[in-house]
Amino acid sequence: MADCVAGDNNSDPLDGDSVPGAIQQLLYAPRVLDPMPGSIAGYRAAKEQGGANLTRRSNPFFDTADFNDVAPGNLRADCVPPSRGLIPRHREVFWALSDSPLARLNDASDHHLVWQDILVPGR
Repeated sequence: MADCVAGDNNSDPLDGDSVPGAIQQLLYAPRVLDPMPGSIAGYRAAKEQGGANLTRRSNPFFDTADFNDVAPGNLRADCVPPSRGLIPRHREVFWALSDSPLARLNDASDHHLVWQDILVPGR
């Protein structure tokens, strides 16, 4: 059986105020993969917004949420880790660049869409 766990976990592996080690229990579990989707726009947003984003430990390329720039800043709060045996092919965080015509969609939620294409072997 092949599964994915998808959700708004509101728990960054290194930053924010979630319970330390909580999301690692999922991301490092032996039955799941962590393909780490990201976006260049998330990286650029952290630099442009400044504030708490400049002192974070996590790589902003993997951010999925755009929270208050004073605290906690942008975080990797969402993930879609597939189970081992599935093959993640392409994954991304939809986060439009600030100069893109699609940038207006960034304000639809403080969380950005996390998606991935998965190959199911034998199908």
